[in-house]
Amino acid sequence: MHQKTQLLALVLFLLLSPVLAQPRGGQPGPVAAITGQVYDSQFNEPVEYANIVVYRLRDSTQVNGTVSGPDGRFRVGDLRPGRYYLEVTFIGYRPRTVTDVQLEAGATFDVGRLDLRQLVVAVEGVEAVAERPTLTYEIDKKVIDVGGLATAASGTAVDVLENVPTVKVDIEGNVSLRGSENFTVLVDGRPSPLDPSDALQLIPAGTIDRVEVITNPSARHDPDGVSGIINVILKQQRGSGLSGVVNTNAGLGNRYGANAQVVWTSGIVTLQAGADYTRRASPGTRETWRSTTRGDTVS
Repeated sequence: MHQKTQLLALVLFLLLSPVLAQPRGGQPGPVAAITGQVYDSQFNEPVEYANIVVYRLRDSTQVNGTVSGPDGRFRVGDLRPGRYYLEVTFIGYRPRTVTDVQLEAGATFDVGRLDLRQLVVAVEGVEAVAERPTLTYEIDKKVIDVGGLATAASGTAVDVLENVPTVKVDIEGNVSLRGSENFTVLVDGRPSPLDPSDALQLIPAGTIDRVEVITNPSARHDPDGVSGIINVILKQQRGSGLSGVVNTNAGLGNRYGANAQVVWTSGIVTLQAGADYTRRASPGTRETWRSTTRGDTVS
């Protein structure tokens, strides 16, 4: 009987030993923590929101983690005693690893200041290509870039002006500025002695760099009695020699025409000569009826 009592007591002791070994309240034993501070190595400033992850050293299992505060400080708690390593990462920086952190029960391990280096990524150069607008507006004028027009390969200055606001070209090639044919044509800033429409028809589009339409000319252009100025800027001629161009055109109803221009250049001296012939016959009839009423009599 006495032996049975001793045996029963031994069995109960073995069963209750794990329970008695636990701390009161069923809480785990003393835990440890890791603290530190994250800084930018180049600017010597704290890095906020850096990711800090703690791994168990023996199997690289993620245990806990946190982020740094505004002053770069962090604290990772609730860690059991043991050996760990931690990794610090942030966008735009190289990762930083602290290896073999030995934690004791109830202790705090301070890894100190951790400097992160900015990550420099080499990329290929990027080339941005944009076309200059054909028509631009300045304070006192409109500027037409002839190089961006389809008519630059052929045609005349009249063809360049067809789609310009405030400029109108009729079916016969006559040009009007703001509804008036009384305007001044300048070639490289110098007045042309020809009629405005004739002068524009004699200038090949291929020789034009840009056209300036000035609707509010200053006093230096002597603007009295004119609706504006069309200034044709020619391309810079290089070298010396003789060049020329001939244009012909034809249409229905016995309409045809031709123009030619010859340019001679020697140093800073440039001489131009041109001729133009245009036939724009418009056959047809016109009837006019007019009546005059005086009192009760119509005549």
